[in-house]
Amino acid sequence: MAMTRDYSPAMLRFFLQARAFLRADLAGVPIRKARGQIAGETARVARVKRRQVEAAMSGRSVPAGEHARIWRALGHDVAEDGGPSNG
Repeated sequence: MAMTRDYSPAMLRFFLQARAFLRADLAGVPIRKARGQIAGETARVARVKRRQVEAAMSGRSVPAGEHARIWRALGHDVAEDGGPSNG
């Protein structure tokens, strides 16, 4: 059985939050600061507005193009797998 990849807003939120928790733990910074750092860095790499990354980090929906760019900045090419899941 082939694995189905999940590019839903909920999974994107999970990935972004996981990066923030890891940053907070490894760098010894408060989680709020780590979330801000991850949002800023991801926005810069993805070439989207920081508020769009913050929306994704909160589980809110972002436009499909930005959604795909954020995933690509995290190392996952949504287009390779046929597009985002809106689950």
